[in-house]
Amino acid sequence: MMSRYAMRTDEDLFSKETLNNYLNSIPEGIQITKMNEGLF
Repeated sequence: MMSRYAMRTDEDLFSKETLNNYLNSIPEGIQITKMNEGLF
């Protein structure tokens, strides 16, 4: 498991291919939204 800090500071730690696979597996009609204070 990695922290959000690790993802920001080491771009090679998280596979962009894996991220793309996750994004491509999202069902149609689902929208990904950046988390903000209103979502906490």
